[in-house]
Amino acid sequence: MAADTASSGLAWPNIGDAPGVVLPSGQWMIGNTLTTTPLQQALFNENNLTFTVTGYGFRARVIAESGLTLLPDGSVLSVDNNFGGGVNNPQTAERYVNGTWYPAGQTQQLFDTAQENGPQILLTDGTVLVVGANAGLASIYTPPSSAPPASLEPGSWANTTTLPATCGPGGTTQCAGPDIPGVLLPNGRVCGTWTKLASIPNSFGYGPRYYASPVLADGRLAIAGGEYNLGGPQSEIAKGAIYLPRTDQWLPIRPPAGWTSIGDAQSAVLPNGQWMISNSQTKQQALFNENNLTFTPTGYGFKICTNGETGWTLLPDGSLFSVDDNVSCGTSPSAERWVNGTWFVASSKGNAPQQLFDSASELGPQILMYDGTALVIGATGLISIYTPPPVQTPPSFQTGSWANTTTLPALCGVSSNTQCVSSDNPASMLPNGRPLVVGCPTANNTAKPPVEWPPGNCFFEYDNSVNPPAWNQPSYPAALQTQLNNDSCGFLVRMLLLPNGQVMYVDGSTNIWFYNPKGPAPQPSWQPTITTYPATINRNTTYIISGLLFNGMSEANFYGADTQNYTNSPIVQVTINATGHVYYGRTHNHSSMGVAQTTLPVTTQFELWDCSHVVAGSACVPESGAATLVVIANGIASAPVNVTIN
Repeated sequence: MAADTASSGLAWPNIGDAPGVVLPSGQWMIGNTLTTTPLQQALFNENNLTFTVTGYGFRARVIAESGLTLLPDGSVLSVDNNFGGGVNNPQTAERYVNGTWYPAGQTQQLFDTAQENGPQILLTDGTVLVVGANAGLASIYTPPSSAPPASLEPGSWANTTTLPATCGPGGTTQCAGPDIPGVLLPNGRVCGTWTKLASIPNSFGYGPRYYASPVLADGRLAIAGGEYNLGGPQSEIAKGAIYLPRTDQWLPIRPPAGWTSIGDAQSAVLPNGQWMISNSQTKQQALFNENNLTFTPTGYGFKICTNGETGWTLLPDGSLFSVDDNVSCGTSPSAERWVNGTWFVASSKGNAPQQLFDSASELGPQILMYDGTALVIGATGLISIYTPPPVQTPPSFQTGSWANTTTLPALCGVSSNTQCVSSDNPASMLPNGRPLVVGCPTANNTAKPPVEWPPGNCFFEYDNSVNPPAWNQPSYPAALQTQLNNDSCGFLVRMLLLPNGQVMYVDGSTNIWFYNPKGPAPQPSWQPTITTYPATINRNTTYIISGLLFNGMSEANFYGADTQNYTNSPIVQVTINATGHVYYGRTHNHSSMGVAQTTLPVTTQFELWDCSHVVAGSACVPESGAATLVVIANGIASAPVNVTIN
């Protein structure tokens, strides 16, 4: 970038990939990455769009590849590029205080020979973690002052553990940190870590792909079926397993009696905690008994030819809603509700108002909105809204009604000009009450051979607060846009709503993205409420906590067949007052899994573990003292209550 000397007030011929920081005064300070003169930084005047030189006494050869970290006392820390200009000086650092740079001490070699360094991250305790590009070395800087005015003393350095040797294709190469952004999480850790859990034992002969996968009311993860198994050909396997988080173990599950297939099955956890699964190749459904790991048949009166590719949505009255795959049966569009073991027509006319399944028998997500309606996104690009009958206990056998709404825009495909559909795609309900939906281009049936899932995915937020409802497309980072252009529509894509309200997006590659939704804020009526709780919490001890809306307003994550990753389970989050560090309790044995139950008290059990219960290899620093506790459902937190952690 070439600076205009007439307009900027600076005689800088270049700026380059410059570091910058906004000071406590609101002024923006930038560096010139290539200059070797002493005046390498400047302050921006936002009123007249000019710059004024600053940074007297900067000692490094160049500021190129250095970072600028704003400290609590208002000063700025920078680790010097000691290889800059071909000079290999000792690894030093500096602090910018009121226009002048002062020495900030000397540390181990963090820059590598390519003049790269990793992020400088201000932690919640006021120290700075500097992740080096040199052999994964990392150091921690402690500033001399924690609040203004800034001291001119150098501060101190300490070395910390290096990044592990788990990078590279074989997972054996030393990790380093050049040009890696650092993200400070609420628990004071940077970026977080991945911990490997137990794999399904080889003796099970079971390693599924595209399968039923809910978390049960007792806190265990259950999986069943699989369109593919152990990397082999399509088999619609009839096996299952259950994961025990307390002991990091797996147990096998036998299929329901007489079932020779399960496949890419849909499933749901009912309000009473029972897990209901389908056989994707037949009309069969079954209820799971979590005490003896057996199944009991259910689903009398199911009318459509098979369960294949349909989805189940848990409604506020405890019934299940499903749009039928009419394409494979050659019938009119239709939908059903499961009520206490039996399927009934979902609307008075018996039919859905328009064709939602595409010619390949695919459908998009069925999303329970926070107003109690179900938004059904078709693989044809058409979209309909189902309004269930009034909530009653037990659920009513009455029928609901249908209405059509605005279709997805024609903004998908690599050229962003193809009609968007939702063919085997996920959606997540955001805390703002709007669903985030993955769209993809319509199938190209004229190609030879036909392309059922063309590349070119995109995201939309559905806003029904305006008339007509709008599909708003968020902006993407360039790297994500490239990834979306390569993503094929459908079955490889997954999304998960996180406790902090972010949505995690994965597509089968090694890249993981997080979506940060904007307002409006969640309505108070969607927020969990804590009514009873333990005022003192001892680690490794089971407690009961009670309240309202512990399961949230919906299952939050929707897909249909292939996967279920619902988040209508209460999450207990504890924040230590002194450090701001966050811990999560293990919740289990929820008294209900029903959604949008605004007046039904719900209880759950939880423990706050110490390190003896943490899977080997993961970080654990148990803390104690005064804290606040919240219950989170679908990314929406309750008001905090005060507790003491022992």
